[in-house]
Amino acid sequence: MRHNLQQQFTMLQEQYVAMADAMAPVRHSKSELLIPSLKKARHDLLLGLSDPSSKLRYAAGALLVLVVAIAIDQVSAWRFSLRRLGLPVVSPPKGVHQFDHKAILSEEARKHPDSPYLITYSRFEYVVFPASGWDEIKRIPPSKASALLYFTHVYFRGWRLLGSNTSAVHKSIGVDLTRAVPVRVHAHQESACLAYDSALEQYTEWKSFSMYFSLQAIIAATKARGLVGPELGNNKGWVMAVQAFPWL
Repeated sequence: MRHNLQQQFTMLQEQYVAMADAMAPVRHSKSELLIPSLKKARHDLLLGLSDPSSKLRYAAGALLVLVVAIAIDQVSAWRFSLRRLGLPVVSPPKGVHQFDHKAILSEEARKHPDSPYLITYSRFEYVVFPASGWDEIKRIPPSKASALLYFTHVYFRGWRLLGSNTSAVHKSIGVDLTRAVPVRVHAHQESACLAYDSALEQYTEWKSFSMYFSLQAIIAATKARGLVGPELGNNKGWVMAVQAFPWL
C-alpha cells in the first residue's frame, strides 16, 4: 500500500508540475492552479466511488498528500515574497481607476517621499524606491540586482526547449552584440527614432498606451532594417504581421 501511495503522489506531483509549466505564460497564481488540481482530484475520487475498492483509499490518500504539498508550497512562496520585508503595500483602487498608474504612483510618492514601498502588478511584486536613492541603486552590483536574471526568470521559467539560459550563453550573446553594435549605431538610432514615433507618436499631454503592444511594435520596426529593410519594416502592415506571429 505504501508503494502505491508513493506512486499516486509521484503522479500527482508530475501532473501539478506539468500544469504549472504549461500555464506559466498565463501567470496564474498558486491558488488559481489549485482549482483545476482539486477538480482533477475530485474526478478521480468520483471514479473511485463508482468502483468501491482500494482505489478509493488511494485517491483519498493522494488528495490529502496534494493538499499538504500545496500548503507547504504556499508557505515556501511566502518565505521568498517581498512582503516579508515589512514595506508598505500599495493596493490599487477598484474600478476604472485601478489602471491609472500615473495617479497611483504620484499619490504613493506623496505618502512615502523618502522610503520605498511595494506595489504588485500582474502577480509580480515590485519595490519602488524614492528618487533620492537613485545614485545608491545604480551602484548595486549585478550579483545582487540583475535585470537580466529577473527577466530571464519571468519570461523563460520552464522553457528549456532551446537549451538552458546559462551565464555562458549570456556572455556569448554579449560578445556578439559588442562586436556587431558599434558599426550599426547610427542606422539603429535612426530605426529606433522612426519606430518610436510610429508606435507612440507625439503628444503634448499625458496619454495612456498599451505597454506590451507598443514595445512589441518598437522592437519589430527596429529589427526590420536587418531583415526586410527600413521601407517595409516601418510599414504598419509588417508590424501587425509580426505581432500576430511573434515567433516569425
